[in-house]
Amino acid sequence: MAIPSNPTWVAADFIDAPQMNTDVRDQYTFWQAPPRCLAYRSAAKSTATATWVLYDMDAELYDWSVTAMHSTSTNNSRIVAPESLLYRVEVQTRWAGTSGGIRALDVRKNAADVQTSGTRVLLRQQDATGGAQITVMGGSATIPLNSTDYVQLFTRHEQGAALNVDAGSGETFLSVVAVARQ
Repeated sequence: MAIPSNPTWVAADFIDAPQMNTDVRDQYTFWQAPPRCLAYRSAAKSTATATWVLYDMDAELYDWSVTAMHSTSTNNSRIVAPESLLYRVEVQTRWAGTSGGIRALDVRKNAADVQTSGTRVLLRQQDATGGAQITVMGGSATIPLNSTDYVQLFTRHEQGAALNVDAGSGETFLSVVAVARQ
């Protein structure tokens, strides 16, 4: 459902039931269930050290939009805006327990699968805790996206050997929700 346009009335207008349905009900209905998607991996992803890795997602907790925002098979690292709106982007990564090095995540808009391309939406970096502790990091940003713009998650660590980014909708995910008009 495309977002309905805002009505403009003047004092002399007679508002009938069909106009109320189009101008008021459809607005209300749209914002009760705005376009939204949460995508994640169903299995842990091994990542090489000191390399930005594109995080592909083969599962969804939800993908609610007339036009799918995410595909679990084609370009599955992308969540695509179905309409030109303001979106809330949320991300979380959970790294397997190990000590040493840094952990980082980078969410980018229209990056074409390359971490140095597109526009940075969110960057987080932190040192791993000592004693082989699990590292969980995340963040959020509210950004304008035009129709067909997309966001992607890249991960990086400098632990010295391959390290897993844990899987599951509550562990490592990327979420996009429409919140307002641009």
